[in-house]
Amino acid sequence: MSQPSSRRLIAALTALALVVAACGSDDPDDTVAATTEATATTEAPTTTDTEAEPEPEPAEVEPGPSSVSASDQSSDGVTLVADSVTLGAPGFLTVHADADGAPGPIIGFNPTLLPAGEHNDVVVELSEPLTESSVIWFMPHLDADGDGAYLFTADEPVDGPALTADDDVAVVPVSVTVE
Repeated sequence: MSQPSSRRLIAALTALALVVAACGSDDPDDTVAATTEATATTEAPTTTDTEAEPEPEPAEVEPGPSSVSASDQSSDGVTLVADSVTLGAPGFLTVHADADGAPGPIIGFNPTLLPAGEHNDVVVELSEPLTESSVIWFMPHLDADGDGAYLFTADEPVDGPALTADDDVAVVPVSVTVE
């Protein structure tokens, strides 16, 4: 036998011996274990769970105290300005009509979500212009459902009034002189 032929023969016999050794056991568990090990090293893991994991609920954050301040002002009857609004959570500034010395129906609000914190010179456009001088009430409301849109009606009072550090409604009356 030539040297290259003997090398091929030795390599073939070695390969055959390895195959016989791997498959030669009479114990079926050994074959399953060898097959499982080979599969585990060559295949990506799979999951049999067809249901997706539910998203964790966002933790409810207790809003901090809110406040509002505004001066008596002259107006064109369409826009009003609050001097300062501090929100303990994102929200909106509303304007309420006067109802016998208390806040009445909402007559306007700023449609842009204000982030938590202090805001100066917040402008509110009224939904219907004031036609005569009167008292109005500035009242911040919090975006309770987190959707970035103001929603507060008698049927659906979702984004309710913000509270002060004393748990009172943050509200201030202002005398408006219509020019």
